[in-house]
Amino acid sequence: MTPGEILTDRIRQALAHLSSVKEQRMIGGLAFMVNGKLCVGVYGSGEMMVRCDPQMTDELLTKKGVRRGEMRGKLMTKGWLLISPEGIADENDFDYWIGVALDFNQKGGTCMAKLLGPDFISLQVRNLSASRTFYTELLGLTIDERFNTPDFVLFDTNTIPFALSEAKVNLDEAPQPGWGVTLWDGG
Repeated sequence: MTPGEILTDRIRQALAHLSSVKEQRMIGGLAFMVNGKLCVGVYGSGEMMVRCDPQMTDELLTKKGVRRGEMRGKLMTKGWLLISPEGIADENDFDYWIGVALDFNQKGGTCMAKLLGPDFISLQVRNLSASRTFYTELLGLTIDERFNTPDFVLFDTNTIPFALSEAKVNLDEAPQPGWGVTLWDGG
């Protein structure tokens, strides 16, 4: 198993007692949503992403193996942390970070604390191949080849990262508009 797969299993076990956990693929990894909000995740090749109280960020950055969250080389706002595999190798350290994430989540922590604009936009589409062609050939966007797979594409933008993925739900049967749209705000 890869370090990312091992971490995914550890997080699943740590959150197994909760009834409101949902796993969702995100750019660069897998997010664990608790109470409908991103709580913790697996990022890259085995780092753990932790959502925490933004006011605690500076204090938490002093812990072993911790750095500010980033997406495509851009630092995210306070409240997003990445913990290296060394920082969570010990079970007590791992449990501590799960606790930090759950504590913020239970206190009502949300991704939308300050709506300044999204940090990431993703659309699920019916036909990824046709959509990829539309955005590259008609609109002139460039694909970031690091994130170009048969079911997902990230465009190399200078502002807000923009991605397309193959629809995970039947968009024709979606009960309301907006299904398949992801707006991620790190505020």
